[in-house]
Amino acid sequence: MKLVHSLLCYVGMNTLSTRSLSSLISPLMLAGVLLVLTPIFAVMTLDRMEKLKSHITDQQLAKGIL
Repeated sequence: MKLVHSLLCYVGMNTLSTRSLSSLISPLMLAGVLLVLTPIFAVMTLDRMEKLKSHITDQQLAKGIL
């Protein structure tokens, strides 16, 4: 706890300051980050699922199941 207080004092913020740490990050910035990262992770996930499906099919063909 002392470390956090020391860091806040170092950057010019004390615990009685009217600014809070959450006000330093704009809600619009968080929304923008989510807007950019969500499609990237969705495409990565779908690609990985397609590779897994192909791998399973190849394994089943090799064993003679399909």
